[in-house]
Amino acid sequence: MNKRNMVITGGLALTLTLGFVSGAYADDAIKKISAHLNQKMKLEVDGAPVDLSDPDGKEELAPIVYQGRSYVPAKPLAEALGAKVRWEEATETVVITSAAKEAGPAELDEPEASEVKAPKKGPSPQSDNGADEVEKTTEEKSAGEPPVTYPADTAPSKIFDEYKTAAREGLDTYIYALRTMNTDEKLREYVYKVYPEGKAAGSPADVYRRVSSGLELTRGRMPLKEVKESTEEVLAVLNSRDFPDRTSGYDATEGVTLHYQVHTGDEAGTLVSVEFKFVKSGQTYKLSDLAFFGTLAAPAEEAE
Repeated sequence: MNKRNMVITGGLALTLTLGFVSGAYADDAIKKISAHLNQKMKLEVDGAPVDLSDPDGKEELAPIVYQGRSYVPAKPLAEALGAKVRWEEATETVVITSAAKEAGPAELDEPEASEVKAPKKGPSPQSDNGADEVEKTTEEKSAGEPPVTYPADTAPSKIFDEYKTAAREGLDTYIYALRTMNTDEKLREYVYKVYPEGKAAGSPADVYRRVSSGLELTRGRMPLKEVKESTEEVLAVLNSRDFPDRTSGYDATEGVTLHYQVHTGDEAGTLVSVEFKFVKSGQTYKLSDLAFFGTLAAPAEEAE
């Protein structure tokens, strides 16, 4: 019998998942997946632990790991943030109402306006239709680096194509860091290059700290020799003309997310991916996040 060990690396995609179930599983909209429970993962809100107990008290609603990302239960997390969660049977919709929303728009408008549309330092002259400012944002990049800003009417497919080179370089750098357990040098240089200080929406230091911390978690969980063996095939995929083998880019209400992934093909195999997120601020898309994800499959061992 073969045994496989899985090690999760990189950042955590804390995407909300819910415990509501409605209707029969024969519904075409419901797809069966293979995932893993992570009962060691804990959640905190403002320093206080989030109670993940089942409402019936039977068991803990543990986060799950699926394709290199961790998904956490939405209801306890939302309630810990002061929100209310309810299920609308008629429309099969999970409705989350934030505490700020219940407090009324007067309390919400000012913080949102200052956060999303924060003025830049110094004067920023532009024409009445904002054309001068949009034209300026496309120039906010250094030679050889992808833009960190785009006009908000830019097609996501265009941004996606322009970031392929940066994605390939990023994944190559990330795999190198995995294979050497070296979180400095190339990784730091890459983060600060594609996520420049003062131009992207956040701090490259914060991005680098998160990425390197994720890699540090791998230390001690899998011998370096096994890490190298696990990444050999996915490195070959990355260097092939077929890169990226699985990708997605979509235009959302608040911005654009670009996802580039390489995978060994086997469902239980090694997977690494990189995501670039752009937030929409006024008439501009601005790079707001950079994250890496990975699932390493240890070489199979024969059980005695």
